[in-house]
Formats: sequence, C-alpha cells, structure tokens
Amino acid sequence: MKRFQLIRLMFVIAANTLVFTACKDDAKDTLTVTPTKLYFAAQATAGQQVRVDTNIKDWSVVPSSESWLFINNKRDDGFTVSVAENTITAERTATITVKAGKAEGVISVTQEAGIGNITLTINPKSITFGANETATKNVTVTINAGSWNFSAPPDWLSLEKQGASLKVTPKSLNLGDKSRETAITITAGNATETFQVTQEVSDEPVIEFVRADAFYYGDYYEIGTADYVIVLMNDHCGLALECFSTLLPDGADCKLDVGEYTYNIETGDAQTFAGGLHLDDSGLEIEITGGKFTVALSKDVYTIKADLSGEDSKGKKYPSLRYEFSGKIFFDNLYAPFPEVEFTDIPESGTYKATGIPGWFEKGPESWSGKFGAFDDEYGQYYAFENFEKVECVYFCNFKEGTILIDGAENLGGNENYDAFFRALFIDDEDYVYYFDADFEYPVRYFKSTGILDFSTYFVDEEDGTRFTAMVGIVAIPKSGAKWKGECFSELYENLKFQLTPSAAPTQKIPKKSVLQNKRTMKHLKSRSSTDAANIIKVDKSKMTKIPKSQLKVLDNSFQPSVRTFK
Repeated sequence: MKRFQLIRLMFVIAANTLVFTACKDDAKDTLTVTPTKLYFAAQATAGQQVRVDTNIKDWSVVPSSESWLFINNKRDDGFTVSVAENTITAERTATITVKAGKAEGVISVTQEAGIGNITLTINPKSITFGANETATKNVTVTINAGSWNFSAPPDWLSLEKQGASLKVTPKSLNLGDKSRETAITITAGNATETFQVTQEVSDEPVIEFVRADAFYYGDYYEIGTADYVIVLMNDHCGLALECFSTLLPDGADCKLDVGEYTYNIETGDAQTFAGGLHLDDSGLEIEITGGKFTVALSKDVYTIKADLSGEDSKGKKYPSLRYEFSGKIFFDNLYAPFPEVEFTDIPESGTYKATGIPGWFEKGPESWSGKFGAFDDEYGQYYAFENFEKVECVYFCNFKEGTILIDGAENLGGNENYDAFFRALFIDDEDYVYYFDADFEYPVRYFKSTGILDFSTYFVDEEDGTRFTAMVGIVAIPKSGAKWKGECFSELYENLKFQLTPSAAPTQKIPKKSVLQNKRTMKHLKSRSSTDAANIIKVDKSKMTKIPKSQLKVLDNSFQPSVRTFK
C-alpha cells in the first residue's frame, strides 16, 4: 500500500514537471521594432529613434561592422541611431539586428551619397577699413560642391551672403581710441577658411551724411528766436542737433541762418545750439555737449560742417566728432498754427503768385500766377481763384467761423467722363494714396502780416501717430459714380503757398457760384462743422478711400471749365 502511494506521488511529481516544461517550451519570445528602415542625409545630423516592444527584458542590439554607424542611448523601450557625415560620392548601407530571446528584428540603414572632399578657397583673406570708411567690401568664396556659411560678426560689423560673395560692411565709423579687429570663419562641409577684418583708428574721423531733415518749431521757448531740430543721416548713423535761428515772418518758407553756430545751453540766441545726440547701428549713443558747426547756403544747397564733443552712456568722452553734409534740407514746419482770421482780412480782389513742390508727377510748374477775389452772397462767404497751374478753371475756398477751408464740393468742370474738384490727399509710408471726399474740410492758413495763403499742413494717423505731408490739386472723379482710381487734371502739390497782392482798384467779380454745374445750397454749407484749428490734423485712415500711388495719373488736356476766367 505504501509502495503504491509512493509510486503515485512520484507520478504526480513527474506529471507536474512535464507540465512546467511544456509551458516553458510553448511560450513565444515577442519582438516588434519600429521603424524597420532608416534614411539619413549625407551630413551628420541628429539621431533617429528606434522603438523596441518585447516581452524579453534582456534584449540586445547588434549593429553591422560599419564604423560610420552609431548606436546611442539604449533604454528599456528603444535606442538612438546616428551616422557620421558621408564624404564619399556613393550611397552606403548597413543593418542593425535586435535580438530578444529567440526573436530577431532587422533594421536597414541607408545614407545618401556625399559630395566627396570639399575644396574651399576665399579671397582676400584680410580686409582693412579706414576709421572713416563704411563702404562695403567683398570676400569671394569658391567651393566645388555644397553650400557655405559664416560665423557671427561683432556688433560693429555687418555680413551679408550674396551668391558667391560675402559682403562686409562696418556699421559705423571707428570713433574709439583703438582699432577694431575680428576673425570671420567660412565653413563648407568639413572645410573651413578664416579671414581677418580690421577697422583702423583715426585721430579725426569725419562722418559724411547724405540726407538732412529740419523740423521748425517757431518761437518754442518764447525768446524771440526760431527753434529747429536738424537731423542728419546716412545708412549707418544719424545726428540730431537742436539749434536756434532768426524767427521767420508768418507763412515764410523755413530756412537756417548761415554762419557759425556755437554751443550754448542757456540763452537760445540765434546761431547757437543746445546739444544733440549721435546714434549708429552698432548701438553707440553719444550725447553732444559742446563744439561748433557752420552753415553755408548756395541756391537751395546747404553745406554743414561740424566739430563737436560729447560723452556716451558709459562716461567715455569724445573730444572731436567731425561731421559733414552737403545737399538739400527737407524742412517740416511743425509750428505754424491756423490763425483765426476775419473774412475781410483777405483783400476784395487782386493777384496771387503760387509756389509749391510738384509732389508726385513732377511735371507741373513750381510757380504760376492768377487772379483772386472775395465774395459774400447768398451762398456764403468765400474766395475764388483763377487757374491752378496749367488747368484753366476757377476754384474756391470757403470762410467759416474764423477759418478758411478748401471747397472740395464745387464742380469745377471736367470732360466727357470726369468731373473736376479741388481736393486734398496724402501718401503714406506704404505708398498708398488717401483721398478726402467732398465732406472733408481741409483748413488753409492765412497770415495777414505777410499776405500768404498757406495750403501746406500735415495729417496724423489717429491709430499709430504716423505723420503725412498734405498735397492739393485738381482731381478727376468719374461721372459714372465709380470710385476714384487716381485720375487727376493737375499736378499734386506739397507746400503750396499763394502770395496775395491786392489790386489798386477792385476788379470785376467772377460769376456767382449759382452758375456752376453743381449748384450748392445754404443747407449744405450750414451742415458742415467747423474744423479744428490746429497745425496737425488727425485722420482715421480706415475710413478713407485709398489706392496704390502707382495708379495716379494726369488726364489729357480735354478739360472744360465751368467758369473759365474772371470777367
């Protein structure tokens, strides 16, 4: 009996042993590798990830024997594959085997053909600039294949890749007490070349400017002299100076006194200046605290020569900063207000001489003459003018509540397809023309002391504060009711001014407005609100008609006026 139980026990043990063994033999080693194909460019780039999913903890990676293939960052769920740059001109392949128990996965690796050994040459290998020199010099780069790059330049230097050349440009003159030096490295594949750049130091560098703007603020400090801010510029730096000159008569064109200007921050006397600021592309900022400059004028060309001193934000002193400019100065009159006038301030009749700058077409005359008259009748108080540059017509300005306004509603004539109107426009920095319709009251300044009627002013965008110069002219509006697309009967003028001269004896008046093609009514006049008497007029560009300035064009001379001349 005991023997039988023993045999039975042995049978059970044996049977269990077979079961475990069978279970072990029947279990499968699972392995999934993603992806199974890897592609690399010829250049050595960032590694690619391979994911491994398996039930075997101790799995392994066996790459083929190629020395250009690397296995990195092995972890529980995968690894990284990277390659060296392929410098041969043929594609190359390799395999990677992943083993997990009895399971295996194979990954194929392909790297595209390289361009072989790169040859790189540059010419020249050194560039030297003078202290006053900011002109561009070129380094020629020659390679047999591929592309090239360059190292980052210092703050004082600009580099620009253009084809097979590297343009090298100092951002400013070297105003320091030692030369500037740097090394620039050109890289193409595994080939490199280096060239040196030096900007020498000079005891007296001279900065030459190519443009000048001057902003006129009138008697800003109420000391009896005119306050100007002169801004001189070139491609790399700028200089702003606040100076004082003779106060101008009302409505006169801006101009600077000729002669020597000395530094004086106390008095504001004519031909003194109260400091300034130097800025350049390298970030250098110098406050001007002394020195002198001279102004000469020949016709409309100004010559400015300055020898100034200053100090930068770090306390470094610059005892001799020399600047030169020769050319036209563009003046902006930011002072001249809209003086309140009486209707009778303008003479009843006389002649005018117009002067202005052809603002766009550059085809019109810079001056012309004509007659004018003042009228007070059932249509209100207004002024009439004969001829606008080459256009033979009569156009008008209205008088309302102490202000003179362009009459943009009156039809001046036209041709078969267009009606003519006296209107104001401006062009913004994006080369769009903005056009004012008949309801816009464009103000005009009149200076009784000088007899100047001044049509020049500025507009400011209400949204971003950008300032634009006004232009006036005779525009052509389609009779079909279509939108204006840039047609004009005359040149468009900036800084237009009429010098009025009263007649010794009153001339005969022109026909009243009632005979014009578009008769205006008292109701229309009274519905127009008075304009804000300010030098700079705020506008909302989003509510205005705009066109690209390239669409502006002057129509042929088929213009027929409503009222041709004074009787």
